[in-house]
Amino acid sequence: FFEIHFTTLSLYLSRYRSYIVLVPRLEAKLATSTSVFLLNMAQSIVRNVARQLRTVRMARCQIATQPQNRTLMTSQRVQASSLNWKDPFDIESQLTDDEKIMRDAAASYSQDKLMPRIVMSNRNETFDREILNEMGELGLLGSTIEGYGCAGSNYVSYGLIAREVERVDSAYRSSMSVQSSLVMHPIYSYGNEEQRQRWLPKLATGEFIGAFGLTEPDHGSDPGGMETKAVPVDGGFLVSGTKSWITHAPVADVFVIWGKLDGVIRGFVLERGMEGTKTTHASPVRTCCSRVHVYIVEICICTGCAIPLHSLRAPRSCQHGCGVV
Repeated sequence: FFEIHFTTLSLYLSRYRSYIVLVPRLEAKLATSTSVFLLNMAQSIVRNVARQLRTVRMARCQIATQPQNRTLMTSQRVQASSLNWKDPFDIESQLTDDEKIMRDAAASYSQDKLMPRIVMSNRNETFDREILNEMGELGLLGSTIEGYGCAGSNYVSYGLIAREVERVDSAYRSSMSVQSSLVMHPIYSYGNEEQRQRWLPKLATGEFIGAFGLTEPDHGSDPGGMETKAVPVDGGFLVSGTKSWITHAPVADVFVIWGKLDGVIRGFVLERGMEGTKTTHASPVRTCCSRVHVYIVEICICTGCAIPLHSLRAPRSCQHGCGVV
């Protein structure tokens, strides 16, 4: 601590001493009162820093002259030399047994099953649909959700899972996070029980793949400016709009689409096969997430497909919940 503090103070002292030399050269360009104020300020800072330097120097000398402190400093050097560079913050000792089990399961899968596939998948610009099924079998999808076939683990476990998948491939980690945080989370947190029972169990196993539709071509991810809208009709709503850069869209079975109903942000859960939906690739460049445009041409949905919450809170909390996406 003293060495770092001493070095920092020395740098400050050098900087402001140079400043004192510079100020007189600017007197011709600055008003007299301004130059005097700047000079006095710099001199005051130099005096304070010099005083702190003397205090630190004296304290360092006192510590070095005491035998017990010399022993302590030697042991600290030994500890520093034996630092575990793989875990410098000693996170391992702070994890619970359940967190370690989830971490180890994700690490084993990522290294043994995911690693062998990603090279050719990137070269051939392909997305392996089965990977989501395999993640579902291990309980990695929607892992923080209680019930509905989900693991019900904490967010530390979720972060550890994401880190292990990210070690191998960022795109498939993003794919896992979209499924968990952007699709399953809003249905679980803001949907009703009927919607949870209908979609969450199949999303948890990977039988269904979900997509999150917030971003638009003209407004990006700004919910306030979105043009996708819903109009009430007999038995439900008529939804229309365009979403861009939507992860999973070519393979998704479920779309969580955000739009405006009477000027208020609402979420709507659509399913592939509903008349009026269309997905197209936005770019030939391959990503594991398969990002594409989603066109919604006046698709009529029932009231049971509308997420009850009326607020910006829902789409924003999904983005925050995703974290590393």
